[in-house]
Amino acid sequence: MNTNKKRLTILTLPEIQDYFGLPRFTLEEREYYFTLSDTEHQIIPQGWSVNSRVNFILMLGYFKSRQMFFTYTLEDVITDISYILACHFPDHSAANIKVPGQDDPDTTAKTYLPASELPTL
Repeated sequence: MNTNKKRLTILTLPEIQDYFGLPRFTLEEREYYFTLSDTEHQIIPQGWSVNSRVNFILMLGYFKSRQMFFTYTLEDVITDISYILACHFPDHSAANIKVPGQDDPDTTAKTYLPASELPTL
């Protein structure tokens, strides 16, 4: 007996993507979510590489939007990375940006703050 036919379907696949998938921002949403407040500017350590700063701003913007963290590939987020670079680091190219998990321990290690270094907002 196939019990899969009796499963309740609450959300369709597109609805699941809308609620839980990687955000797909319009230009106005990019301006809103990737603009940093003074406090957010201050919490990014100056010793971080541009790569780490870009990834931090990207993850922060996605978290502000959905209150979730995401795993993604460079291809998934290249438009957002290009926007962040244009706004915050205009002298740098997306060609040099790597995302966490792409076999670059330096990126992952420098993108996440240890709990002891988290700021009090």
